[in-house]
Order: sequence, then C-alpha cells, then structure tokens
Amino acid sequence: MPDATRFTVGVTNDQEYVDIVRSGGRRAEIYKQLRTLRHSYMDSFRSEYPHIPRRALGYNLDSLLEENNFNLARALVGSGSTCVLVLRAKLQRMPVVPAKAVVLVGHQDSGSSGDDVPAVLAHQPIALKGFDAKVT
Repeated sequence: MPDATRFTVGVTNDQEYVDIVRSGGRRAEIYKQLRTLRHSYMDSFRSEYPHIPRRALGYNLDSLLEENNFNLARALVGSGSTCVLVLRAKLQRMPVVPAKAVVLVGHQDSGSSGDDVPAVLAHQPIALKGFDAKVT
C-alpha cells in the first residue's frame, strides 16, 4: 500500500472478514471500505463487468462480490501497481495442450476488438491478447 502497509489477500469468507475487522488497524479499515464499495455498486459490478475468465488489466471489482468469494487478490491483480505492489504471488499452472495454433484477427480499433471477445471465448482459447498500432 502507499503507506507501506503489508498484508496477504485472497478469498475472504464471512468469518475471516469479521476477524479482520475485529483486529482493527489499517487492514480492517481497507476491508471495510471495500465491503462498502461492493455494497454501493454491486448491481453495476454484476451487470457491467464482462464475463471473461482471465482479466489481467483493470480493476476487477466484480471479484469483491459475494458469489466471487470477496477475492481481494483477483480484484487487485490488474491494477498495474496503482493500488498495491505485489511482493509474492501464488500462481495457478495451466495444463499443457497437445497442439497449438495462432489466430490473428484485425480490427479498426481496440474497442471493436473487445466486442468480439465472447465469440472467441466460445472456442476455448488458452490465451487471448490484444495489440494496437502503438506496439512496435
């Protein structure tokens, strides 16, 4: 955190949340603020966030929803160090696939490429990446 607060984040069940708040301090303050944020905007989080299995960029605030187990680690993972600096991470390994192929699709702009993500996901790709004209 900007104030050098350090703590481990991840899935937080209701009892863990109560324990964190009861312990007080900066961590408790942050968790309470995030629960308030979730409560205030949960309808938007449910309706406006895309259902994409892996989002590496952006504030993944829908990860704070109850149905997503108030997963603070997933909520922060794409924040690009604007909220936190990750010092340690537990990664999930992906299975090795027997065959690989690359498909390149051109679009007029990055916004229209995002519109095609649900159609691409229907084919269960192991990865999906977007590039714009600024990539050299």
